[in-house]
Amino acid sequence: MVLVAVSMFALWLFIHIGGVTVTMWVDDLGELGAAVAGAIACAVATRRLSGRDRRSWALIAASCATWAAGELAWCWYELIQNTPVPFPSLADVGFLGAVPLMIAGLLGFPQLIRGAAARMQTGVDGLIIATALLVISWSTLLSAIYSGGSDSPLGMVLSLAYPISDIAIVTMALLLATRARASTRTPLLLLAAGVTASALADSSFAYFTATGSFASGTPLDSAWVAAFLLIALAGMQAGTSAGSSAARAPLPSRLRVAAPYLPVAIAAAVAIWRITAQHGIDTFLLVSIITLIALVVVRQSLALFEGAGLLHTLSHDGLTGLPNRDLLRRRINDALNTAQGDCTLLLIELAEFNEIIDRLGRTAGDRILVITGRRLQMGLRGGDLAAHLAGEQFGVLLDDGTSLDDAVSIGRRLLKSLEEPIEVDARPVRVRGRIGLVSGGHGAHEAHEMLRRAEIAVSMGDATEDNALVVYTSGLEAALDEQVRWRAELEAALSADQFVVHYQPIVEVATQRIVGVEALVRWQHGRLGLLAPGRFIADLERTGLIVDVGAWVLKDACRTVQQWRTQLGVPLYLTVNASSVQLQRLEFETAVRAALANSGLPADALVIELTESGLIEGAGAAQTQLRSVRSDGVRLALDDFGTGYSSLTYLQQFDVDLLKIDKSFVDQVTVTSSQPLVKVLLDLGAALGLATVAEGVESEEQHEALHAMGCRLAQGYLYSRPVPAADLELLLHGNRVAAA
Repeated sequence: MVLVAVSMFALWLFIHIGGVTVTMWVDDLGELGAAVAGAIACAVATRRLSGRDRRSWALIAASCATWAAGELAWCWYELIQNTPVPFPSLADVGFLGAVPLMIAGLLGFPQLIRGAAARMQTGVDGLIIATALLVISWSTLLSAIYSGGSDSPLGMVLSLAYPISDIAIVTMALLLATRARASTRTPLLLLAAGVTASALADSSFAYFTATGSFASGTPLDSAWVAAFLLIALAGMQAGTSAGSSAARAPLPSRLRVAAPYLPVAIAAAVAIWRITAQHGIDTFLLVSIITLIALVVVRQSLALFEGAGLLHTLSHDGLTGLPNRDLLRRRINDALNTAQGDCTLLLIELAEFNEIIDRLGRTAGDRILVITGRRLQMGLRGGDLAAHLAGEQFGVLLDDGTSLDDAVSIGRRLLKSLEEPIEVDARPVRVRGRIGLVSGGHGAHEAHEMLRRAEIAVSMGDATEDNALVVYTSGLEAALDEQVRWRAELEAALSADQFVVHYQPIVEVATQRIVGVEALVRWQHGRLGLLAPGRFIADLERTGLIVDVGAWVLKDACRTVQQWRTQLGVPLYLTVNASSVQLQRLEFETAVRAALANSGLPADALVIELTESGLIEGAGAAQTQLRSVRSDGVRLALDDFGTGYSSLTYLQQFDVDLLKIDKSFVDQVTVTSSQPLVKVLLDLGAALGLATVAEGVESEEQHEALHAMGCRLAQGYLYSRPVPAADLELLLHGNRVAAA
């Protein structure tokens, strides 16, 4: 539409429709109308915008209005006074007064320029464009204006001011159009086209005025109409969905890089033409060309530095600063292609990292990854390479010639460094890792084979101290297949109702009356029969299935025990084990409350059993969840007491109600030789006001010895093995009769 309007306007001026007078009126009023349209469109755009964008378009509107005021003065001379427009005149005040407003408006636009290097590069690009335009302008206009002289010094200054100010405006518009943010890029491209058209018209006006050959009403005047109609169109696009959606994608980098060189190519051609035509070169043009060449050299140097920085960015992880997976793969391939053809790779995974993110958030996870990366770097030798592969996974490529024993030693040292608590939001978070180690290449010929084998090894390990580092062997392939099948069976077991709950009585030592039961999960496997927890609990924890299975055990055991309490009138309490994995998940608290609500079991009849090691692994999350359920009346028991850290701090921190003395201590108890440590633990429980249960009682002699030491509660095979609910119900019937 703009092209059609400008073409019709130029045609009118060319053929002088209606004669010279009519053409002059159409010319002057057309330019005035276009400038006013630009001012109005940009002013309206400010109503849709805010902040820096709004201020910039307001200044551009003011620039158009100021130019329109200059054109109005021109119309007064030419149309009302019917006299030639003097130079300089009031019209020049408006025309040149629009320049600083336009520059201020262009400077105000937000740009995609971040960092000192980017700002320096943009500055050099601007100088290149401006110098190239200066060479073009000097070769075609400025030298003629300067050598032609003027009737007055002011006239000379104004004649030179037009093309010089246009150089500044066009330079800024081109830079902004190639670097602006997406929402302003389309309007700025139109704006750049508009100011370029205006610059051509201004420069031609200055040249023809200085040489005394300017005439109003020529097709040249259509350039100003085109300029302000393009600016008006830019204002109409600014702040609209059309203006934003038209440039959502970044401007192609090749165009952004080429932008400063396009004027250079034109300047070179124009300079060669001028030197050839005049058979020589003047001092100003020579200095300008030398300056332009120097700026291009500087720009190329910056491009080399930028390329080096880009290469580093592409090969390194943005979060940790470590080499990424691609760089590690290249280094592995390099090592495999050496004369020795082998290398040693450690694949490190952070255990339960996703659960940490679920609890503490992504920011905490990022901090853990950064600190983990630093610890890995600090634990390596000069020729080793640590890389961040993805998420919770890191890789370490050891220096050539590292033996298997040395590699294992390095791996265990790295695991030890990872165990140090990391401070996150003023609380310590303990992160454990596991490592898959591939040594000597193991016949691998490419990096992806090494990484696959390391992943097999790491998948066979866990975060426990004894199995945290697994060395790859060919036998692991079959073991992994079996493990995959085993885990698939585990996942299907819950929906197939293959898990069952067995119950072991907790008795009063003095009377052997059943006062409580411990719920213990079993797996009724289709091929292998009834499996004890030792065969599958660790896998449930590794896969996270322990959360769902634990919730089901809670629900089923609470329902069953409440039925016994109601039907048999036996005031039993129920103990249920909770692993550290469960305690670190928010679902645990919900599962406890749901089980109590659905079964009707009183909260004080439920005891959650915890291990000392489990509490320490997930201390922060465990404390929050356990305090919450304990406030509902649920009681807490510390299982295997005396075998772990035995920290009295944890007894107070978690407000434990019951201690369970580990079987390893009870095994040493006899009537003739009481175990002093058991007595100490019993006395400690009494001093703290805690109930104490002796686990693993298997003989009458142990029972008598515990009774003599004042132990009140016990459980073990002497009283009953863990049995199905129906069998325990028979014991409870006998228990009720005996009690009566």
